[in-house]
Amino acid sequence: MNFSFIDILCVAFLLICAIFGYRKGFIVQLYDIISFLLVLFLVYLLSEPLASIWTIYSCDQSDFIASMIGNMINRLIVGFILFIALMIIKKVIGVFVKPALKGIMHSLALTSLLDRLLGLISHVLEGIITLYPVLIFLVVPFYPQGRTMIEQSFLAQKIVDMVPSVSQTVLDMTDLLQENQNMETYSQDILARLTLQALTFDIIDEQEALKIFEKHIFQSNGQSIELNASQFEQLKNLLENAHYSPQQIQDFLSQIRM
Repeated sequence: MNFSFIDILCVAFLLICAIFGYRKGFIVQLYDIISFLLVLFLVYLLSEPLASIWTIYSCDQSDFIASMIGNMINRLIVGFILFIALMIIKKVIGVFVKPALKGIMHSLALTSLLDRLLGLISHVLEGIITLYPVLIFLVVPFYPQGRTMIEQSFLAQKIVDMVPSVSQTVLDMTDLLQENQNMETYSQDILARLTLQALTFDIIDEQEALKIFEKHIFQSNGQSIELNASQFEQLKNLLENAHYSPQQIQDFLSQIRM
């Protein structure tokens, strides 16, 4: 991998985080760490119910698979907007909380240098976590050749790989939206992975997932489907729960490569 322009931007951002962290110290940064983790938890908790009542992105509802993909994209967009809104609220609350934390800092036995070094490290870690949604939800889907740019980078690629399941889902959806115009041309690999991910997100149920596999994937003229080990096990459990015979399950799974 090459150290690319986007890596330079990431390094510059992390250097700024390091400077601010060193200046603020660890005790003040403690608020940012705890509140940031709370923001991530709330995004995880609230994105699904909000996406069910707030539609920002939608596809052709007459096409079941396109509708499924649209619902997944809508949930990711709603989650990202919620993340930004909660981060703003976190900053506003911090204006009132951080002065009190500065007073606490002086009552603890941390030396000034140790406090600043811990602040630097924690702020850089927060910066890395902040870069992840920016790269995967903004650069990859909306920047021309965003996926290629990430894949040809070093640091940005490492950051995107921190949460591989979410990253792969976004990459797959981006491929479908940018390269395919109708359901007949969809990559079977991508469609299989997205179906399993949609099942994990509770966007579709097991019967709907089976319908997609039977109609669009297992009837692909002998074309093999690439899944990782966990996806293979998820599909195997799905087929077993559907009460297929052992021979039918073996026939289906014979089309899978890992």
